[in-house]
Amino acid sequence: MFRIIDRYILRQLAKPLMTSVIIGLLVLLAERMVRLLDTTLGKKNSFGVVFEMLTYLVPHYLGVALPAALFLGLLFSFSKLSRDSEIDAFLASGIGLHRIARPVAILSLMRYAYRAVVFDVKNIDVFYLAEEGIFMQAGTRTFILDKLNRSAGSFERIFLFDNRGAGGIETVTASSGRLIENPNTPVPVLRLDNGHRLQLDRAPTLAPDQPPPRATVSNFEVADTPLGQVADKTFRPRGNDERELTLPELIAQQGNPPKG
Repeated sequence: MFRIIDRYILRQLAKPLMTSVIIGLLVLLAERMVRLLDTTLGKKNSFGVVFEMLTYLVPHYLGVALPAALFLGLLFSFSKLSRDSEIDAFLASGIGLHRIARPVAILSLMRYAYRAVVFDVKNIDVFYLAEEGIFMQAGTRTFILDKLNRSAGSFERIFLFDNRGAGGIETVTASSGRLIENPNTPVPVLRLDNGHRLQLDRAPTLAPDQPPPRATVSNFEVADTPLGQVADKTFRPRGNDERELTLPELIAQQGNPPKG
């Protein structure tokens, strides 16, 4: 439980900390708000859309602003305590620096816990996005799972359809499976057990002059199926926007800046 000394130090810290957080959020969100207004201005309920999108950005920018806000809050609050000789009074009454720092350490642990929660939400396992009995799509594959066990990363009865275009069509069913991590594959991999595979060399058509596609049926005990695909180009080259340029690059291109 927090004692009187802990509550007092937290009260001294609260005002500069909250002020720093609010100022930091306003600074970080201001530029984003300008760009959102430029995109939505003139459209129906544009201001409502802008503020709704800014609300979604607050958790991310709060994680960015908290470290600096905590530092400034500690700096200003303990400077005030030192200037008013309150730290000397604490030391004279037998309260050491380690005791004064305890509420601050607890506050820093709370900030770390917030960052850990944000990290877990941003890096949630793909399995937690799946739903039972609902068709889902990953890349060219459409699949549905009958039963899910998220804690074990396993499932029962899967139907998977893969339209590869000119490469043909593949339909897979399996009695069970699980999600595995393959270090050689950057996308999630489903390991299917006790299944059947139907492969067509091309998509069937209704044209009477076209022969039916050639079908291949096979069974398997274990088969790995990747979900999704890796983008051909994850990042474009830097420099297409003036905000991406360094100061020397901005000076060199001030006569003909890139469109931003």
